[in-house]
Amino acid sequence: MIMGMVSSVNFSVMFNGNRLESFKPTRGIRQGDPISPYLFLLAAEGLSCLLKNNQSWHLSGIQVAQTAPSVSHLLFADNSLLFFKAHGDGVNELSSCLDRYCSASGQRINLSKSSIFFSKGCPVTLRDEIKHILEVPNESISDKYLGLPSDVGTSKNGAFKYLKDRVWSKVKGWMEKLLSAGVKEVLIKS
Repeated sequence: MIMGMVSSVNFSVMFNGNRLESFKPTRGIRQGDPISPYLFLLAAEGLSCLLKNNQSWHLSGIQVAQTAPSVSHLLFADNSLLFFKAHGDGVNELSSCLDRYCSASGQRINLSKSSIFFSKGCPVTLRDEIKHILEVPNESISDKYLGLPSDVGTSKNGAFKYLKDRVWSKVKGWMEKLLSAGVKEVLIKS
């Protein structure tokens, strides 16, 4: 039904005031199409259900506190964060889930844009085995995700200092705009 809506569209172009012959798009949905977010939600929901249904000891996810629920995955826009224990069985189970998702949805994982992060206690041999099975060459998550650092570490003040500085500079700018000319003159003289 959705592909019927997309493939039944015709485009026509005006060139120097003349309408050219209409044509059908051949590359799927155009960028910015209002239906794109809904299609993503359908696909993301499919992946989320697949991961939830295959949750086991290996794909149990992480907990931020002992009483907190376990989180096995986070999906936002076209990004996915998956959390699992670094064991051969868990990797094979995850690989199987992702293969089923790709074959069912027609989507592919861009492995060159994918990266994997291991805890400090994970042995190098196990890391190499997991990267080989998942075919993910990049071992790094030092980038920011949604403007925040992916790995905070032990120093939260250091990790978020840039954020505090940015907010403070904005507040200073607003304060300067709101100050009267007399107050600005007093501040300059002091």
